[in-house]
Amino acid sequence: MKILINNYIIFIFLALLILCSAITRSTFSQTSSSVETFSETVTPLNSFSSKDKKVKLDDDEDIKSFLNELKNSDSKVLNFPKIIQNSNDIFYDQGNVSEVINIFNDNDTSLLLEELSNSNVLFSNEIDLTDDNSNNRSINEENSFLSPSDNKSLNFPLVKKSELDKVKISSIGLDYNEFLPKNLNLWSETSFERAIYLINNINPYINSNVLKKIIKEILTVSREPPTGSSNLENIFMNRKLMLLANLNDLDALYKLIDLLPDDEEFDFWRSLRVKHYFLEGEFETDSLACNIVNDVTLNNNDDFWKKAQIFCQIIQGKEDDALFEAELLKASGSQDENFFNLLDSMIQSNASFLIDESSLNLLDIAMMDQIRNIIPNEFILKTPKYNYSALLNIENIQPGTKALMVDELLKINSISINETEFYYNIIGDSFLEFDEALNNLKLNSGPQSRADIWNALKNNKDNESINVNILDVIESELANGRSVKSLSLLVNLFNFSDNMSESNDLKARKINVIYNIFNGRIFEENDVVDKQFFENLFLLSPNRELPLDKMIEYNIQDSIPILKLFNIPVSQGDYLDLFLNGNTNTLNVENNTLLKMALNKATEDKKLVEVVAVQTLMLKDDNLNQISSETIYDIVLSLMKLEMNEVAKELFREWIASNLISKTLKPLTKK
Repeated sequence: MKILINNYIIFIFLALLILCSAITRSTFSQTSSSVETFSETVTPLNSFSSKDKKVKLDDDEDIKSFLNELKNSDSKVLNFPKIIQNSNDIFYDQGNVSEVINIFNDNDTSLLLEELSNSNVLFSNEIDLTDDNSNNRSINEENSFLSPSDNKSLNFPLVKKSELDKVKISSIGLDYNEFLPKNLNLWSETSFERAIYLINNINPYINSNVLKKIIKEILTVSREPPTGSSNLENIFMNRKLMLLANLNDLDALYKLIDLLPDDEEFDFWRSLRVKHYFLEGEFETDSLACNIVNDVTLNNNDDFWKKAQIFCQIIQGKEDDALFEAELLKASGSQDENFFNLLDSMIQSNASFLIDESSLNLLDIAMMDQIRNIIPNEFILKTPKYNYSALLNIENIQPGTKALMVDELLKINSISINETEFYYNIIGDSFLEFDEALNNLKLNSGPQSRADIWNALKNNKDNESINVNILDVIESELANGRSVKSLSLLVNLFNFSDNMSESNDLKARKINVIYNIFNGRIFEENDVVDKQFFENLFLLSPNRELPLDKMIEYNIQDSIPILKLFNIPVSQGDYLDLFLNGNTNTLNVENNTLLKMALNKATEDKKLVEVVAVQTLMLKDDNLNQISSETIYDIVLSLMKLEMNEVAKELFREWIASNLISKTLKPLTKK
């Protein structure tokens, strides 16, 4: 209905209410405003037929008198528009009646309303109205929006109910996206069978931290699942989790475990998290572990969960409950002698027991840690490497065994510098002379010898020949297949005091510059050897031309085709002469033609998972400096075609840093 636009019409309408014998309904409501108002909804009078749209009322003298009296009153109208002037005739228009009229609550109006409310006016229940102030809809004569089944009730919108689709296990993931293009397909055009096949063939032991980050994101990000039979969903999810564990990304692994449904098929992963919590040996982590145990044991009667619950009762001081549950477990047929013997020892501190080392598990190790028992080396050697980070918290592991775990974690860049130094200080032989330590490293390159050599270097860092000694160790480590990232401890030991002779530390200065620029350190000194060249090289800016002579000096001219992909200019020269008089690289590993073809096909099809799987096979387990420029070119180009330019640049930086360090240490012989 239209808004009443003047006082005359308002009062005419009120007069009609008094004069008519029947109206349908009158409601008054108070609306929020800066002043108090009445809200009146008025229904067209039933006494008017559809044909009588307009009725002339201005001839009635009584009405005129009443209107004049009201006109001179103190009543005011809210939101009142301009008064219509020069109106000679007053008409009642059924289509011109407002649903809402707001009037000030003055005395005259109040008396009028009270009189109306106490009159004998009959209100019709035959018409039900819906007050819709949001869009000010008109109400038609027949109120046809009401169906016969409404039973004169309010007309609420009809809401359809349907069951939500069950969230697919295969789509479970974390809500972040750091490296992957958002519009790039991961799994949705790949069958479950193919997806499982690809995951099984991704190599987690590559020496590229850049590609490892990509793999981790592929495994954790929430995207559309593969196609095909849902019977393979659980297998697909388990294979993803296992690959993530082998990459040693435990933080992401734990987050995904928390999202898994309450399905016994995934209880292995919940048990792994519980074991890792127990191995940390902190009150908070013990509490978290026991919370998981309490939840799972409600539906899972597997022996592990019963044993874990008993262990929780022991560390919570509920020994009687633990003994009772242990007796029930024995009665059910459990024959885990290691567990029961360790349980007795935890309750009776002096109890002697025997351990079957061949059947030890992580829960047993956590219990042995509680009673300060030495952990057998054999167990560490056969346990998966994704347990190493948790096992490092165990005090009673022999130093040589801890050295092994630190070494493996350092190799895959899964342990911090501070942590490594902490353990090397404990593990390494501080009294060993450098020459002996270096000889041991060359004869038997292993975890203990690395801890020993680091301590020998650290304790002799003021020695004039310290930089040369460090270079000897770095060269030996690179020859043993260690990645550039694993050399961080050694690079940090360089000493560039004024007492050092130029002949002894020139290479060291170059290595230091390369390594630190690669890792984002900014050198404030201007006299650092070839600082500007290395900065421009790692910056990969199209505005920074690289000098060809420097490329040749460091024997990295084979990277020029890759630089061209990034539009990096390189100065020109006599290429034939440079070739005939230059160095040659004889250490690079070439890849199989079929792998290159597989990479090209997967790239054309924009199947990122397949692309990454092939790339990991191309890199193998080799150190990056052993990978040919042609192979890196192929990998970089494939990433760029998938709109992953920044990832491609990071991979190139990784590869070129490894090459620069290895070739600076030991320049290759001429042809």
